[in-house]
Amino acid sequence: MLFFGSFLERSTTEILGVIGDNGQSFWNMWWVKKNIFTSIKDIFYTNIIFYPEGNILTFHTFSFYNQIYTILLSPFFEQTFLYNLLFFKAYLLSAMGAYALSYYWTRSVIVSLIAGLIFAFSPYHYAHRDHINISSFELLPYFILCLLQYINTSKKKWWILASVCFTLNALASWFHMLFALGFCIAFVTYKSLSNKGQFLQTMKHVLLKTSQVVALGLLPLLPLIFIMMKESIKYNLTHSGIYYPLDISHFFMVFPEHFLSNWFGARAFYAQRFTQVYSNLGEGIFYLGYVSMPLVLIATLHLKKQSKKYWLAFLFFLTIALGPKLAIAGFQTNILMPTKLLEIAPFFSQARVAGRWFILAYLFWGILAGFGLKICLEKLNKKTSKIIGITVAVFVYILLFLDYYPTSIPSTRVYTNYPVYKILPQSNDYGIYNLPVLPHLYMIHQTHHEKPMVSGYISREMKKSLHHRISLKTWNAGVKVPLPKLKEELTKSNVKFIIYHKLPLYRKVIPKHIEFYSQVFKKVYEDTTHALFKVY
Repeated sequence: MLFFGSFLERSTTEILGVIGDNGQSFWNMWWVKKNIFTSIKDIFYTNIIFYPEGNILTFHTFSFYNQIYTILLSPFFEQTFLYNLLFFKAYLLSAMGAYALSYYWTRSVIVSLIAGLIFAFSPYHYAHRDHINISSFELLPYFILCLLQYINTSKKKWWILASVCFTLNALASWFHMLFALGFCIAFVTYKSLSNKGQFLQTMKHVLLKTSQVVALGLLPLLPLIFIMMKESIKYNLTHSGIYYPLDISHFFMVFPEHFLSNWFGARAFYAQRFTQVYSNLGEGIFYLGYVSMPLVLIATLHLKKQSKKYWLAFLFFLTIALGPKLAIAGFQTNILMPTKLLEIAPFFSQARVAGRWFILAYLFWGILAGFGLKICLEKLNKKTSKIIGITVAVFVYILLFLDYYPTSIPSTRVYTNYPVYKILPQSNDYGIYNLPVLPHLYMIHQTHHEKPMVSGYISREMKKSLHHRISLKTWNAGVKVPLPKLKEELTKSNVKFIIYHKLPLYRKVIPKHIEFYSQVFKKVYEDTTHALFKVY
């Protein structure tokens, strides 16, 4: 709760992140809950956005794992707070899972505490505060832990638990399923090669147990996978390659809300730097931490053999995260990386965002940092009392926390009870067209008024709609738009009203915009926040 301390008082009226994909995630919660008990098929198609044609939602970023929490907790919490609660849950369970897995490996409380902190509160996790699906990677360490227990003990309870974690992890995000499979491949390879005397026997045992877990975990997912395969063939779905690679120079670049970014006007520089290279700010933040770096160095120098396997795991996920071509300091080189092969690999080619593979790398980085602190404390305890050692440990832990702590947390106000929506006809047999074009915000509003609207935003748009034909032409009154033609298009598509939102971003041109659309459309209502135009 300390991490989100500055946001807690706003958590009932605002959602994490600047308006963008968080609006889509908020809408997803409402849409799945609305349809889950009526018709599951309706979840994967809608014309309540992209009206009137609608769009296919098969490849949309639903997080059904989080939807379980939504359905169970919605009787007790309003959706805004519940949305934020899902993020709080992700941080807590991530820390607990990383602690449990690290303790299984190291049997050290110190190492496990550091690993839990770094994995759960990494800047990359915080950067995805507007992606509930990507932020919900808390089940990855639980899956790995249960998988290792099953391989070592062959007990059915661990088989079932590992498979359940695999399934829920995939339902949180399909990306996370691929990360779990990536770990399985890496682990089978590592265990087989490290047991050279019994290579085939080890590979057979580990591969068999891993395959059993994955097979059982995939079983409940088969209906969804079948639907996705069917739709991909029907719409000839192709991927546009793997992009958003990890830039290794970003290991040393603090994120915009870091306390150091306030020095010398650096906040603006970092925000601009990230958005120039990545259209989504969160995809470019890979800060490792200036406190953790010397700890990892100490562990590497003093525990060469013990740290080797954690370094191998870190480098494995780092290598994939680097993308098809190496990127340094904002420049993409022509140096090909192994990830290039994933572009032609079945299933793995759909993991379009290379940098997300770095999620698990933070776990192994945390273990290495924990070993570094443990070594320092062991040497310190030989010369001083345990109390001093404990004090130093707490001090370093606090420094690590502060190195990842955001001094401010951007958020989006969720307010949908605007008067303009109350005067609209109650039936839902017509569409509305929102201007200026900002579909993420209007999708939040739609969870209240439930009126079909022309605009919308989904992860993968399977077909074109009225939104694509007119939105880019009409968002700004400075563009010469043939308004009679626009009216004809809207009328033909049964869009009865245009709602103009007086957003602060456009306050200087709001009068000009309203005057512009008043030339053809009848203004029937106006207040300080909206203007309503009747199309026909």
